[in-house]
Amino acid sequence: DGDFLAHASFAGESWSQLTLIGADGGPIDGITGNPTFVQGTFGTPGNYEVLVPQGDRLRHFVRDNSAPGAVWRSAPDPISPPVAVTAVSLLQSDLRHGNFRDPGPGNLAAVLRQRPQQRARRPDDQMSLLIRDGASATWSEEPMNLPPTPLN
Repeated sequence: DGDFLAHASFAGESWSQLTLIGADGGPIDGITGNPTFVQGTFGTPGNYEVLVPQGDRLRHFVRDNSAPGAVWRSAPDPISPPVAVTAVSLLQSDLRHGNFRDPGPGNLAAVLRQRPQQRARRPDDQMSLLIRDGASATWSEEPMNLPPTPLN
């Protein structure tokens, strides 16, 4: 149920037809918010990274573009469920392990728009910042220090 992921590519002067994106042998469907996509510097020529809101989960999918067949696979969720993410934005920074001098790929950073769970005091959507360390590939939540202005 719900929406699904698909892709098209541009070659020369026209776009290809839409093709469903699947991972781990099944479709990436049940999408309940805006997904986000980057081609990072992990791997050669650079893996595709996608974050997808699916119900009470934020899913992370990776396509290793150097592997035969370049198939999509699930990666660890960046934040533990239940979480109601309605939109997400993703980028890969030059920041590595907390500074710019360390070798290796930069960290992934995601900004989330989240709807608080019913037990929360505030009924308004909130923003969260997630960072995936380029060396350990682990996600952590970082403070955003935004003024307490609701997102409507």
